[in-house]
Amino acid sequence: MGINGKPVNANREAHLYDAIRFSTEQYLKGEVGRKAIVIVALSGDARSTTKLQEALETLLANDVIAYVLQIYDPPHRHDGHDNCDVIHTYARDEHGEYVLKKLAEATGGRMLEVRGMDRIDDALEEISEELHRQYSLGYYPDNKNWDGQFRKIQISAAGEGYKVYARKGYYAQHAKENSGATP
Repeated sequence: MGINGKPVNANREAHLYDAIRFSTEQYLKGEVGRKAIVIVALSGDARSTTKLQEALETLLANDVIAYVLQIYDPPHRHDGHDNCDVIHTYARDEHGEYVLKKLAEATGGRMLEVRGMDRIDDALEEISEELHRQYSLGYYPDNKNWDGQFRKIQISAAGEGYKVYARKGYYAQHAKENSGATP
């Protein structure tokens, strides 16, 4: 049994990439300022019509930082269920982890391993602290062709022991869409 005594639907599959694209376009596209999305990964993508690259492009085009909470340990209940109508395996999926980690890193975010559902609050607090301590950098690119193409950027720290989390690039907005803001 799942939530409120409803039976668990063993055939229900995750549409993770669709959810990333839809939520970004629906809720974050028009927002100004820093934007972040937290992806709680209890299972991998199974049935999305959106491809991983499309989900990533949507995040990058809308300047959204993605954080992934990878949940490994199930809740410690006597019946083994997690109050959800989707069955979760809580097992390591190295390919899925690799894909989600790369998605997060490409947007300037990162993947956090969460050892148990009861530790989600700690992970969210860590993300909140990180977002409050971020710096914003801006620059004027030499290439003034606002052609909508993806431009790679690389930022590195000039000292030992520092780690830079930054998106891997940006989309050069078309001239009519560019309101004078720099990437």
